[in-house]
Amino acid sequence: MTAKKISRKELLKPTDEFFSITTRTILFVREHAQVFSYIGWGFLAAILISMGVYSLKMYADKKGQEAYNQAFAAFQQYDQAAPDQKEAALRKTEDLFQKVLNEHKYAKVNKLALPELAYLKFQEKKYDEAITFYREYQNQFKRGTPYYTLAGLAIAACYEEKGEFAEASRTMEPCLSDAKEIFKEQIIISMARNYRLSNQNDKAKEMLKQFIEKFPKSSYQAIVKTQLSQLP
Repeated sequence: MTAKKISRKELLKPTDEFFSITTRTILFVREHAQVFSYIGWGFLAAILISMGVYSLKMYADKKGQEAYNQAFAAFQQYDQAAPDQKEAALRKTEDLFQKVLNEHKYAKVNKLALPELAYLKFQEKKYDEAITFYREYQNQFKRGTPYYTLAGLAIAACYEEKGEFAEASRTMEPCLSDAKEIFKEQIIISMARNYRLSNQNDKAKEMLKQFIEKFPKSSYQAIVKTQLSQLP
């Protein structure tokens, strides 16, 4: 008995985009069955697997982006919320970014949820949780790259808010040695401040002198010189 031929229209009935792509692949193979019989079904299997992985990746990226856009819209609402609505808006934003992190692991935007969640935890003064998210984000980049440096500065800010000034300085040390020139002014000033707050005045002086020598045209020169003169 001859099998009933399935029309293209019937095959494309599913609305889910991933399954639509898969269906189109199967339809293509059926229409070119004679060709594939010559090149070998092993090779065909490799093609199908590759196309399936690519289709799934495209689908994951799109769904992840949609979820991220929703979370970011909530973040903007939180940022503009009235004081009495801030807490509820923050909770909603956290939940949506956590959803991006948990449910869209294979999407490109997945890692972008990490610094957003870290910032929200920082706003809640949950500094240890913020540090965890920032470190996870930082670990995805090589030392010396801008995002590695920025994550390091954010981690240091968390330690500073916790009152762990020595740890804040230690966190910034690798950032200073590897960072692009554009970040070094801020790093040196921050390290000097944390050294001073942790009563490591000699190290604070060293940082401030380094700044004066390295950035003679900086707009912070006067402030740095004043700070240096006030150290015992």
